[in-house]
Amino acid sequence: MKITTITTMAALLMGAASAVAQDTAYTKPAGFVTHTVSPGLNMLGLTLHEPIAVAGVLGSLSGDDIATNISDLSASLGDSDSDSKVIIEITDGDNDGLIIEATSWSGSSFTNIPGLDASLEGDSFQVRWAPSISDLFGSDNSKGFKAGDLQTADVIWISNGTGGFDKYYYSEGDPGAFPVPVTAGWKNSVGGDAANTRINYMDGIFIQRRENSDLDLVFTGAVKTTKTLLDLRGGGAYNYYSGIFPASTTLSDSNLQAVLTHGDLTNGDVVWMPSDVGAWNKFTYRDEDPAAFPVPVTEGWKDSVGGDASDVEMTSGFIIQRRGAAVNAPYEPNDLYDNL
Repeated sequence: MKITTITTMAALLMGAASAVAQDTAYTKPAGFVTHTVSPGLNMLGLTLHEPIAVAGVLGSLSGDDIATNISDLSASLGDSDSDSKVIIEITDGDNDGLIIEATSWSGSSFTNIPGLDASLEGDSFQVRWAPSISDLFGSDNSKGFKAGDLQTADVIWISNGTGGFDKYYYSEGDPGAFPVPVTAGWKNSVGGDAANTRINYMDGIFIQRRENSDLDLVFTGAVKTTKTLLDLRGGGAYNYYSGIFPASTTLSDSNLQAVLTHGDLTNGDVVWMPSDVGAWNKFTYRDEDPAAFPVPVTEGWKDSVGGDASDVEMTSGFIIQRRGAAVNAPYEPNDLYDNL
């Protein structure tokens, strides 16, 4: 798997200037990235995103609903329905970087969100739509995946946040299928329509390429410039994430070391990054140990053989093996993003 980031920071800055010229209130610089998917199981993630649709300040909680200072959310987001999913990003205060999924809203409130915390009241937020399968890969499979069924097609595996994966593929349809004709389109693992299934940009994606050739996937979108809190499951769990930022962010930039368990590959939290199809590089954060034998250990990010890895750039998708308890871990971009 070869992943090529086409967009440069200079291009992003040009996008920012263009956005200002158009007087768009919430638009961040935009661009495109190309991922080359090879035969086998490839990991990647979303590093360009939907534009910010609305921004405001959160209000008081009422059960599973949270008010905002926006009088009518539907005026910006449209009416919510069974296919709705937006990503609420908290942008200040103690909850800075927190990500909340919302699938319904009414009037000035987001509704039916379990597990809300009263500390959110007064926090600033911004909202992006979660892209659908059709948004990302084309309603008619314009990206060119191998069509078929779950056993023969290219399969998109998306982390479901509990350690498992939801699977999707494109079917060319079979009107003569018995007992139920099959329509063309994106399907889930049991053959149901998945065209409007929406994906949280935090979730890592695997693409199982069954065709014996490379496939270039081009994604366009806006740049997210602020930190994200990653919701790590603990107890040895593997957590699958998107890289979120399109370029330049290194392990050192990420600030993951502020929360991850320090140690080596046997006792520390491990960051896994794909190096090729089915191949991985592994990294841990080590504390200083000048008495270590035969080689003293300096503090910092290390690769699997103990070499300095501070400047290793985050891949578009990565895994965190969390050995400690569940925690929200800060994930920050390179300082260059402060100017975007």
